[in-house]
Amino acid sequence: MKKLLTLGVIIASLIAVAFWYYSDEKVVLRKSNKLMECFEKKEGDGLLSNVLSEDKFRDLLDKSVALDFDHKDMPDMKGGIKQERAYLAQSYLYMMKSAKYIKLSDQSVELVSIEDKAAKVKIAVHGEVKHNRKSISSNFTLLLDYSKTDEGWRISGITVKKE
Repeated sequence: MKKLLTLGVIIASLIAVAFWYYSDEKVVLRKSNKLMECFEKKEGDGLLSNVLSEDKFRDLLDKSVALDFDHKDMPDMKGGIKQERAYLAQSYLYMMKSAKYIKLSDQSVELVSIEDKAAKVKIAVHGEVKHNRKSISSNFTLLLDYSKTDEGWRISGITVKKE
């Protein structure tokens, strides 16, 4: 009887952990962290690393994503321009191949809201990108819109705000 009770407690605990781990909130936060991991590149990373990252990046996106750069230098991007997943993945791969390295630091990921089939996440981060001749270093905020689709939670909108 004691063994059966112990087994029951263990099974109930495993089920509770599974519900917590696969809750919508945890899935969206994990996907947001995976997105940031996709944009880290060490100096010397090869083409295979870029291609594998591109697959992970594409798997996070909805079929169409509204891309918005909320910056005074880009007023015509206000409100977002819809881009297809394949085009964004191709652009991502080009960017990753052209960068020598990308470092992200001081990162914070916050779930702003989550409803039935929509979620918003705010990511604040400091990024440094080194190309052949030039380095860029800046603080910026990403506002991610997620939609729950037949493929699961996918990013349907990205707003980039330079600090």
